[in-house]
Amino acid sequence: MVYRVLARRLRPQSFSALLGQEEVVQTLKNALKSGKIGSAYLFYGPRGTGKTTVARIFAKALNCHKGITPEPCQECPSCIEIKEGNSLDVHEIDGATYTQVDKIREIKEMVYFQPARDRYKIYIIDEVHMLSQSAFNAILKLLEEPPPHAIFIFATTEKHKIPATIISRCQVFNFHLFPTEEIAEYLKKVILEEGILAEESSLLKISKKAKGSIRDGLSILDQVIALSGEKIDENLVSKLLGETDFELLSGLARFILEGNAKEVLKIMEEVLRSGEDLFYFYNCLMDFLRYSLKAKLGERETSLSESEWEQVLKISSSATYEELLRCYSFVVENQGLVNRSEYPYVSVELIMLKLCELPKLEKIENLLSGTEKPLPKKEIPEVKQKSFKERLTDEIEKKSKPLAGYLQDAYIKEEDKKIVITFKSNLKKGYERCLEKENLALIKEKIKEILGTEYEITLVLEEEKEK
Repeated sequence: MVYRVLARRLRPQSFSALLGQEEVVQTLKNALKSGKIGSAYLFYGPRGTGKTTVARIFAKALNCHKGITPEPCQECPSCIEIKEGNSLDVHEIDGATYTQVDKIREIKEMVYFQPARDRYKIYIIDEVHMLSQSAFNAILKLLEEPPPHAIFIFATTEKHKIPATIISRCQVFNFHLFPTEEIAEYLKKVILEEGILAEESSLLKISKKAKGSIRDGLSILDQVIALSGEKIDENLVSKLLGETDFELLSGLARFILEGNAKEVLKIMEEVLRSGEDLFYFYNCLMDFLRYSLKAKLGERETSLSESEWEQVLKISSSATYEELLRCYSFVVENQGLVNRSEYPYVSVELIMLKLCELPKLEKIENLLSGTEKPLPKKEIPEVKQKSFKERLTDEIEKKSKPLAGYLQDAYIKEEDKKIVITFKSNLKKGYERCLEKENLALIKEKIKEILGTEYEITLVLEEEKEK
C-alpha cells in the first residue's frame, strides 16, 4: 500500500474539522446559511494556514447534493469528486504554472456554459499573485459581469502583488499563522492516533520549526517519524532539525553582555565547525534575545521547555532591560546584512564582535556629562576622549556650521531620558534656529548616531525657564 503523508491524509474535509481560522469559517458558514453567496473570494495569508483547504470545503458546501449547507455530506458524488480532485465543475488552477493569459482565456470561453451537473462552476486559483498583468486584465472582465453560476476563489501568500481592481471585486479573508502551542497540541493528538510516543518538548521543537504553519509541522513530523520510528527522541529531533544548542545560545548571549569578545570568537568557531546553518543560527540568537526581553518584562515564553526557560531567565537577570533591548535592536537591524552577504559567516562574526562593543548605559551617561574616561586597554590612554557635546557639534558641523555654532554656546544634558538643550536669554536667535524643523531633525539624527538610540529632544530658553 502506498504511504500517504500526514499533511494529505489528515487534510480536513469539513468546517468542523478545521483547526483555527474561526472568523473566516464563521463568516463563510453564515453566508451559506443565509444564501448570500458572492461571486469572488480572496483568501490571503502565509503558507500552510488552510487557504486551499477552506476553498475546497467551501466548494463542497456550495455543490453538495443535499443543498447549500455549512456541513456537506461527504458522501454524494460532488463531495467525493471534489475531495479526490476530479470534479467537472470545480477546477483548481495553479497560478504559478499558468502565469500567462492563455489559461484565463480558456476559462473565459467555458465559464458561460452551464455546470455539467452541480449547482455552481467554481474556479480555485492558487498563488494568484503569480499571474501576468494581461491575465489579471482578463480576470477583471470576468469579475465585472460574472455569470450567476460561476464563483471564483483566489488564494495567495502575497496580497500586495494583486491589482487593487481585482481585490475591490472580492470578499477578502485573512488567514493567520497558528501559535506554537496550538500546533504542538494538534501534533500531540496526531501521534496518539498514530500510536507513537513523544515527549512534549520534542513536539514543541517541531512546532517552533513549523513557524505557524500546520502543514509544515506535519511534514516535519513525518520526517521525524521516518527517522525515529515509534518513539520520538528529543535529541534526535534537535539533530534532524539542525537546531542550535540552547546552551550555546545562552553562553553566547552571556559573553556578548559581558563584552568578552575572545569567548564569543570561540563560540563562532564552534558554530562554523559544526556546519550550522548560519541564517538559522542568527535567527535563533535573535529569538533568544527576544525571549530575554519578555522575561525582563515578566512574560513567560510558552514555546520553550522548562530547562530552556531557566537559561533565558539567567541571562535576563544578569542584564538591564536597556542592555538587552540595545543588543536585540542591533541584531534585528543587521539581519538584512547577513541575508545579503556573500560570506555570511564573516558577517555574523563581525556582528557578534560589534555586539560586544555596544555602549552600556553607564558609558552613555558619562558621555553626556563629558566625564567619560578612556577604556583601560587602549594603546594611547593619554588621548583625551571628547565630550558628548563636542562630538555632537563636530558631527553637525559637517552638515551645518551655523547650527553647530549655536549649539556650542548652549548647555546640553540628560534629564529623565531626554536630551535638554538650554540657551541663555541672549542667545534667542540660536534657540529659534534650532527649533526649525529641518535643524531639529538633524540634531535628533546625530544624537541617535552617537548614542545608538533615539532620545526625545527638549529645547529651553532661559528666560522662559525662569518664568
